[in-house]
Amino acid sequence: MASKLWHFEQSRFTDSPSRKDGITEVEEQSALQHTANFIQEMGKILELPLLCVNTAVVFMRRFYVLHSLKVFDKYPLGCAAILFASKCEEDGKSLSSVCSAAKLLGAFDEIDEDECIEVLRINERAMMCTMGFSVLILHPHALIISSCELLNSSKDFKYTAYILATYCLHLTNMGLKYQASALACVCIYLASVTMETPIPLLSDGTKWYLNIDPTMTETILEELSSEFRTTIAQCEEICLQKTLDTYFGKLVKNNRIRVGLWGLPIVKSPVKAVSKDTSPEPRSQEPRSPEPSSPASDTSYASQSPLGTPRNDITSSEEEDHAD
Repeated sequence: MASKLWHFEQSRFTDSPSRKDGITEVEEQSALQHTANFIQEMGKILELPLLCVNTAVVFMRRFYVLHSLKVFDKYPLGCAAILFASKCEEDGKSLSSVCSAAKLLGAFDEIDEDECIEVLRINERAMMCTMGFSVLILHPHALIISSCELLNSSKDFKYTAYILATYCLHLTNMGLKYQASALACVCIYLASVTMETPIPLLSDGTKWYLNIDPTMTETILEELSSEFRTTIAQCEEICLQKTLDTYFGKLVKNNRIRVGLWGLPIVKSPVKAVSKDTSPEPRSQEPRSPEPSSPASDTSYASQSPLGTPRNDITSSEEEDHAD
């Protein structure tokens, strides 16, 4: 199911450069998850589209398959991922703006702006050399939206599957092992199970997941779903919560996100006695992320040694439309 380029066997993760340098599996996964959170908050401050932030996270995770956390510190590398992804997604940010955003989050407090820019330049160069010309990434989110529309799924179902896809890319290494089509199937399947919403056959009588990934089977779907659940169950609560707060803060604030089966998040609309929900369906476009807000006082990304297609993502502005 995985292509040869940028999709790896499990052995590459158990024998990664960081592991060879003495970093444990738990320490490595924690570092990558915290770097993903850092990239999320950087994207919010820089007002980058969510597609760009997702791309930056994938770049970061790809980089650390080939390089050690002991050689490349996670936060400078996370900044480089944001910088490089913004250029690849045609929304380029300057070195100075990325440096300023990082300093707002508490990174690079010990050096001045010129030194910070030089550090980012070195890390971006390493990122570019590692990625080469392989910069086009298909995320599962686009496939989820189109598939849910075909299945005539509810908005809550779409958002649940979308959040799970965000978890998948940011908090697990499954995006480096499986195709986006397989991940989309997993997220839709888990949304169906956790929300107790059976998915019907397609009009021609075929299974819904074959329309997304013709190679998918029920056995593979169960195996990948189990792998996803296991990884999320081991994830630090702060990383899970930051991902929700950054991407779906309005839903969290309005108590729209509940804990479902296996501890996975599900989206539930409030029951309205009289008025009918007329909020628009998620659109196939890319508005900007929410307005930048000051980072929480207890959140610091000060530099430390380790121990960061189709454009139809659901966006933060749409999330606010649905969270009333």
